[in-house]
Amino acid sequence: MEFFLYILLAIGILLLMILIHELGHYTAGKIFKFKINEFSIGFGPKLLQKKLKNGEKFTLRAFPLGGYCAFEDDNGTGEVTERSFAKEKPYKRIIVFAAGAIFNIVSAVLFSFIYIWAVGYQVPKVASVTYDFEADKYYNNLQEGDLIVAIDGRKINVMNTYYDVLDAVKKDANAGKKGTFAFTVTRFGETREVDVQWQAIVPSYVEFGFSYTVETDGVRVREVAKDSAQKPYNSFLVDDIITAVNGTAITAENKIEALTKDMALGIKAEFTVLRAESEIKITAEKARVFYEEYDGFGFTTPTMESQSAGFGEALLYAVPFTGKMSWMILGAFGGLFTGRVALTDMAGPVGTVAQMAEISQSNWRNILILLPLIASNLAIFNLLPFPALDGARIVFTGIEWVRRKPVNRNVEAWIHLIGMAALILFVIVIDVVGFIVRGGAGLGSSGVRWLRL
Repeated sequence: MEFFLYILLAIGILLLMILIHELGHYTAGKIFKFKINEFSIGFGPKLLQKKLKNGEKFTLRAFPLGGYCAFEDDNGTGEVTERSFAKEKPYKRIIVFAAGAIFNIVSAVLFSFIYIWAVGYQVPKVASVTYDFEADKYYNNLQEGDLIVAIDGRKINVMNTYYDVLDAVKKDANAGKKGTFAFTVTRFGETREVDVQWQAIVPSYVEFGFSYTVETDGVRVREVAKDSAQKPYNSFLVDDIITAVNGTAITAENKIEALTKDMALGIKAEFTVLRAESEIKITAEKARVFYEEYDGFGFTTPTMESQSAGFGEALLYAVPFTGKMSWMILGAFGGLFTGRVALTDMAGPVGTVAQMAEISQSNWRNILILLPLIASNLAIFNLLPFPALDGARIVFTGIEWVRRKPVNRNVEAWIHLIGMAALILFVIVIDVVGFIVRGGAGLGSSGVRWLRL
């Protein structure tokens, strides 16, 4: 029952985005004084309809998979009327076609502002500091519970995530540009700077959930990763000496990385372990554990905490944050044609609604991030030059503007009709494939990308 309510919420969000899109077409049409016959949300049988004195109809239809703003274009006999949409100047029609996407982009910026202001961004919380057994001291002066808010002046925020900052810092370190970095941390409510030395000598092995130091007779477990409930991912203990993997001894020639690198995720390996002068066997599964260890700096950060953003910061980053999301969406669409993104990673209308419901149910904050994401998605998708979409109609109108005469109206109509049929078939296939692959109607990995909203 609860999930059903989130389904209704997802449909409501979808209808809101469609309403904003069609309102763009409607508003532009009214500005240019175009004759509008009907403003509809949804397709199929009408549920509600209101007719104004000027003849305009506002309709809510049964299937919330789209909408339309129907301009005067044909009197039903094939003869174009004087107030027909096709009789209007090409540049005006192009603006009307683009207005839906423009309204979605503007709304995405507004939703981004609300999201940033209400939710903020994530900063890492230091879980533990690596201990150097040989030197009998910790690798740095960070402390458990420190919140890292900046590194070397690179502030962590909604546009510059912790991982973005770390990547930039580690590039400087690996290139030999710098050895000591200033970490700005919040500790017990106070902000301070801690100098952290880049050492790059402590290997970590996160696939099996432990980090280690190299010993003469194998590797010594230095730390065991824990999940969000602080439960260890495996049965290793600190100071265990691992001497072999699946019966093959660990040596200078046969390093632990070489013995396990070709194993696929989900494969279990048997480790031979010396513990308190006794030899035991421990089985561990190779997996992407939620364990971030930045070995060169010697600390672990398995948890992230929300940091609030002020009004000014939200206002400052609303536009670039929307641009960043839009660029990611464009990359996903491009990946379909290059093969980088699999068809099973996409979702049609049914899969989209199910995904939205699942994501919203997991955390209320996700509802706020869905708003700008879907608005950007809808804008970009509709601007694609695919028949039946606004982008293709802009292309045909642009050709007419340049040639000073339209493409044959019947030919264009058939192209859009075939394109619409192909599009409907395509999204149905995507939903069916998604249902089979993910074992449910769109349910599964939150990494699924939305194709049509």
